[in-house]
Formats: sequence, structure tokens, C-alpha cells
Amino acid sequence: MKSDVINPNSSSFESQEAHEVGGTKKIFTYSGSTAEALLDSDGTAYADNDIIAYAGALDVSVPDGYHSASKILVDKITWNCSVATGTTMVGSIAAGTAANEALNGAATGAVELFGAGATYRDANLAANLSITEVDVDFNAAGIMWAQPLIILPVATNYIYVRTTTAINHATNFDAGRYQLQVEYTVL
Repeated sequence: MKSDVINPNSSSFESQEAHEVGGTKKIFTYSGSTAEALLDSDGTAYADNDIIAYAGALDVSVPDGYHSASKILVDKITWNCSVATGTTMVGSIAAGTAANEALNGAATGAVELFGAGATYRDANLAANLSITEVDVDFNAAGIMWAQPLIILPVATNYIYVRTTTAINHATNFDAGRYQLQVEYTVL
């Protein structure tokens, strides 16, 4: 019991500092937009799995006393479309191995975390093919979430928002606004 470990009056007292597991459990958040000024979809065509936003990097640091991090377990992803695009648009959230890659291209080393192309896992971390994955919906105001339990190497920690819907001058997505949250564990 944790209290026994840190209580000097306990027979289980350990003189070494006790470590809180909370230092390896993390939450990443991002807020984005499909505004024309950001995507330039009036003059640029986007294809399936093209990047529409670089959301940033997951923090893979661990507290003092822990071994260097080697894996990331993606526990849960929450997607909130706060303003719908006004026309059909779906996409995915992926992790890649390179930071700040250009819009309208593929993410290097991409692993889909949330979307129809993801392979979610069950509680035993085995691929669970009975789960029907769905793409994130930019045109349905509301919350979507998934518990993918996907395991990544620490070098695959750059988060990208991608489109699976072709975007071009005929489908100008000025209205869409969204937020995402990734809950993950670093070990």
C-alpha cells in the first residue's frame, strides 16, 4: 500500500523516494479550424490522408527515477466538433515520426489513432477486429471518442489531423472548428 511505503512508522517503510504513476499519465489537447485562410483549399486540392493541421508533439518525458521512455499507450481520444463545416467532411487523427510537416501531404511514419483506418485493441492489447472504427466528423457538431489502446514507439509522438474527404475549390470549408484531446501513458 502506498501509505505504508511512505509512512516511516510502517513496517513496510522504504527509505527511497516513492514515485507517483501520475507522472507518466498525460493529456494532450489541440484546437483547430478548417478556415480557408489556413487550408487554402480554394487553390489547393487535398486528398485522402493529407495533413490539414499539425497539432504538436506528445510529451514523452518521464519523472526522475524512471527508466527512459520506450513506448506510448494511447488510452483515449476525444474529438469535439464545435462548429460544423456545413458540408460533408471526415478525417482522422494520426501520429507521425516527424514534426511540423507541411499541409496537403502525408505524415511521415503515420499511425492512425482515430479513424476508419485505425486498428483498436482490447483490454489485453490484442487487435480487436470486432470494433468498427469510424472517421472523425468535421460536419457534425458534438463529441466523438475512442479508446484505441494503440501502442507507439516514443519517436512516433507528433500528432496530425488529416482529411479523408477530398477538399478543393468546389468544397470550401470555411466554417469548421474542432478540438481534440489525447489521453496517453508513457512508459
